[in-house]
Amino acid sequence: MKKTYVAILALLVVGAGIGSYGVLRKSDVRGRLDLKAFTSKQSLEQAVISVNQAPISLGMLLEEVKKKGGHIPGRFASDEQRQRVIDELVHFELLAQEAKKLNYHNDPEIQLAYKKMLVAKFKREQIQTQLSEIVINDEMVKEYYNDHLDTYKEPAMHRIAMIMLKKPLISDKNKTKALKKKAGQVRQMAKQEDIAGFGKLAAKYSDDLQTKYKGGALPWLSKSARHFRLEPAIVKAAFNMEKKGEISRIIETGNGFYILKLIDHRPQKTKPLEAVKLQIQADLKTGLKQKWLDDFHKKLKANAEIVTNDKILGEDVIWKSRAIVHSSVPTFPTR
Repeated sequence: MKKTYVAILALLVVGAGIGSYGVLRKSDVRGRLDLKAFTSKQSLEQAVISVNQAPISLGMLLEEVKKKGGHIPGRFASDEQRQRVIDELVHFELLAQEAKKLNYHNDPEIQLAYKKMLVAKFKREQIQTQLSEIVINDEMVKEYYNDHLDTYKEPAMHRIAMIMLKKPLISDKNKTKALKKKAGQVRQMAKQEDIAGFGKLAAKYSDDLQTKYKGGALPWLSKSARHFRLEPAIVKAAFNMEKKGEISRIIETGNGFYILKLIDHRPQKTKPLEAVKLQIQADLKTGLKQKWLDDFHKKLKANAEIVTNDKILGEDVIWKSRAIVHSSVPTFPTR
């Protein structure tokens, strides 16, 4: 029996990329195997080993060879190495048969695992094939773009630098008045400076530690965005400025006095189609895939008979994560 298994494996391992072996025929004539014909669906389903009349197919054998490194040169060069693979397949089949005798194949856990594998394979080989055939052409992209132009509008953006003079923690009218006067003096100096000079003033006078040593510069701002660090009055003042280098009036808030300088600004514009084409294609494909899946599910459901036990399904205990589940234990077969 051992020699028979070894001979079978020697004839078949070529399909897993191990190498080319001759087919031993009755007349002892050796010929080369046609790899495509050898691994056809019909050939893969052909039984090469029988264990208590249960077949082990060529496909199962090749899968095992591949999993165990059949692509490595010399991996199964010896009879002993090949026989080990066959023995493991036989042993696996014998264990499966013993488990079946004990009714494990009817265990709810096994049935659920089987269904999951069944569904996964169906999705992979049937549904994914259908979804892969969905094509998004240029006309569809252009139509979507024109229908959603507002989505691709970039708002007007302003970039400012600021100097902030912080009010004392304890309210003091005299100190606040003096601070406002100082802010006026700093503003006058700022009006005489360029952008770089404004940065030096920020480093010297600003109490905002996050921008103080960055020339007072803030990131780009837009009217519609929420800026958690900045009070609305500051954002509003930033967008009231129109010319680069313009200095704002003194802006008073609850925590201090602000002087702003407009570094740069960008008008509102619409992104060109080419800039968003790939994103639109992806969005359209995602949407059409979901529609196909929804329609497919509705069709399956419409053609199915679905009955629910509302009395049991209405029990709260079922929907709690700590519900106790009693699964049936496999029983010994009736002899």
